[in-house]
Amino acid sequence: MTDANRKLWDYYETEDRHVFELSRPRLDFIVKQFACFKKIGKVLDIGIGDGYLLEKLGCHFELYGIDISALNIQKTQAIFTEKKIVAHLKEGCVDGIPFPDNMFDFVIASDVIEHVDDETLLRGIKEIYRVLKTGGYFIGTVPANENLHDNTVYCPNCHNTFHRWGHQQTFDVKKIKSIFSGQGFRVRNIKRITFFGALMNLDTTINKLKFHVGKMLFGLFKRIFAPQWWLFFKTQKMNK
Repeated sequence: MTDANRKLWDYYETEDRHVFELSRPRLDFIVKQFACFKKIGKVLDIGIGDGYLLEKLGCHFELYGIDISALNIQKTQAIFTEKKIVAHLKEGCVDGIPFPDNMFDFVIASDVIEHVDDETLLRGIKEIYRVLKTGGYFIGTVPANENLHDNTVYCPNCHNTFHRWGHQQTFDVKKIKSIFSGQGFRVRNIKRITFFGALMNLDTTINKLKFHVGKMLFGLFKRIFAPQWWLFFKTQKMNK
């Protein structure tokens, strides 16, 4: 991960943590997918954000998490300690996971791998394979078919253009299947999905009204009220 990425997440994960409230529907969906698994084992969350996903899984699994922001690790660990949530948190990134081989039953990376370039992505997939037990599952989400230009912004101070969330990759179903199948994983499930309200700021009265009206009509009008789509995928580590 670059220093720019670390600075970005140092800010959002310590100074502007409410931004992670927008991810709740996505993370709740991931938690529901664990209903089909036995409720034991070790789970690693790559890119813990504000710790919401680990907190939701806490009553069933042994929790581990990494994040590129050392400041966020300190802040989240303090919050977990106050809430009496036992979790093992370390500074780290997808291509440098600070845990031993064959340790985890599950690894999760929700909206993480779109932040890295091709070389880092390949190293990251190899790292995930390394720390998973044989038969263990890697579960993830990425924005679906994202047009990176749509979220490219210009800074008048530094005169640079950049993606506002630091995205460097865009994914479709074919790409997900290709990159994981070629690295010793079997793709067990992949689907295109949307989450109502995941991108909506509810600070204003008009947006609150839109949210409640849209929620009622969501089943019929997904593409109108929630134009952002994600790919959810579940892969399993196989012997190479």
